[in-house]
Amino acid sequence: YRNMMEAYHRKDADAFNAESKLFTELIKGQDKLMNTNPHFMAGTWIDAAKKTATSPDEARLFEFNAKALISVWSFQNSNLHEYAHKEWGGMLNDFYLPRWQMFINWLKADLKGEKLPEPDYYTFEMTWVKQQKKYPVKQQYNTINVVNQLYSAYYHQINNSIFTHKN
Repeated sequence: YRNMMEAYHRKDADAFNAESKLFTELIKGQDKLMNTNPHFMAGTWIDAAKKTATSPDEARLFEFNAKALISVWSFQNSNLHEYAHKEWGGMLNDFYLPRWQMFINWLKADLKGEKLPEPDYYTFEMTWVKQQKKYPVKQQYNTINVVNQLYSAYYHQINNSIFTHKN
């Protein structure tokens, strides 16, 4: 994120594109990692809420509430937005990644000289909350395999980044 935003502020479109691509790939990798453990999966949270319902209507309401709690929390202008923020498997790919892509595309347009209105994040977020997608509740990948994949893919970049940036 830091590299992406530094490139944006320098007005370096090529660097911004490269850094934003890496940033979104890391989100996908994190989603995969979270999907190695049911305790870190959105489906587990949503399914638990729905299981307490006593009717189909109540199940839909509980699903809506469970998703709203970990995302929009309240109404559009609430200062509690994302109060119970979670970066769980399924949610990273379906909620955070598209939202980040909206932001990145907005900045890309700005770098091209296009002055677009800021994306309507809240409408996107509420659409996610209202949808009734079935998310997995069982481990999707082997944790050690995913960790090894991520380590192999990003070790050098992360190691170089740690030593090239000062806080």
